[in-house]
Amino acid sequence: MFFSRTEELSNRCVMVEPVGDLDLHSVTHFKAVLDRQLAHKKYDIIINLDFLTFLDSSGLRSFIAAYKKVKPMGGKIDIVCSKKCFRSLFELTGLDRFFKVFEYKASAIRAAIEARALVYA
Repeated sequence: MFFSRTEELSNRCVMVEPVGDLDLHSVTHFKAVLDRQLAHKKYDIIINLDFLTFLDSSGLRSFIAAYKKVKPMGGKIDIVCSKKCFRSLFELTGLDRFFKVFEYKASAIRAAIEARALVYA
């Protein structure tokens, strides 16, 4: 079973927390969740992987697709991942060059808030 939770962090930033397996069978639902956030002009997205039990290449591709959509809008996608096995995927594939990967949710939120504060200062 797959579902995702979202939490609005600011007028531009949202945290999306996919739950369960993010794979070929659930990626369409996940992409729809991300597209809904983009439609609401949430261009800074934190994806928290701590509630995932499985992640395959189609899940990774959905992160890349979202990145390509937010980048022209001045947005970014950060990843929260306390599980070493998932963090290793980002390192092995080189995706850690595109996404900032945080071990803790609080660190990602703090970085997002600080980044926005610098933009408006």
